[in-house]
Amino acid sequence: MTPGTMVGPDHKVCTGCGETKPLDAFYRLRLGLGGRHAKCKPCFRTRMVMTDGYADRKRARAALYRAVKSNWIRRAKVCSACRKEALTHGHHDDYSKPLDVRWLCKPCHDKHHRGDEYGRHDDADSTRGAAANDGESRGFYGKVGC
Repeated sequence: MTPGTMVGPDHKVCTGCGETKPLDAFYRLRLGLGGRHAKCKPCFRTRMVMTDGYADRKRARAALYRAVKSNWIRRAKVCSACRKEALTHGHHDDYSKPLDVRWLCKPCHDKHHRGDEYGRHDDADSTRGAAANDGESRGFYGKVGC
């Protein structure tokens, strides 16, 4: 059987271990096949535990989210790498400093995680025109209270 497929109305093949298991061995996921996750509970938990620094990443992202929502930190309108005006993503270089982020547009953020160089990109969908030189041209590095 192909992993992730249903085997009858009450069994599914796990994409992690490849075993056929009953549906109650999978966490619920409304949009998943059979209303369940693709990986069984043990495989799902193993992935979460084995991911290096998962808890630190989760804690840092949550802290940044709360800070932006409560207006302690404002999201930059200009990517700190390519200097284009765009919707930016907060990138943590160090998860032990959750409010110290670099604001990058999606193409630059993806390039960073792939190990490519930052810089110019021609993805018109992710940009909204030239960056305004209004004091944010160097980017915003998560200063509290600004």
